[in-house]
Amino acid sequence: MKRLQNISIDSLVEFQQLIDITMDKLALLTSPIRILYGELDEPLYKESAEVIFQSVATNQKTMKGYPNSKHLMTLGTDINDVNKDILTFLNELTW
Repeated sequence: MKRLQNISIDSLVEFQQLIDITMDKLALLTSPIRILYGELDEPLYKESAEVIFQSVATNQKTMKGYPNSKHLMTLGTDINDVNKDILTFLNELTW
């Protein structure tokens, strides 16, 4: 909480505006997408992943949860699986 007290309210407002703009533009996303979330994270993050999944226009989309991870999946127990899945996704793209 102490760190949050030192953050400017303007920064938080700008961050929320960025989130809102991004959410409004999801329907324009036609590129392949892979949505990842940690299953040990707050339920809101899984719900957010589902909203993103349903909102994007592309049919080339997948979503995966990692059972042993929280929000920072790349630093958690599932790090190897996360990295492997990201690399697989990128390698399967037609560049």
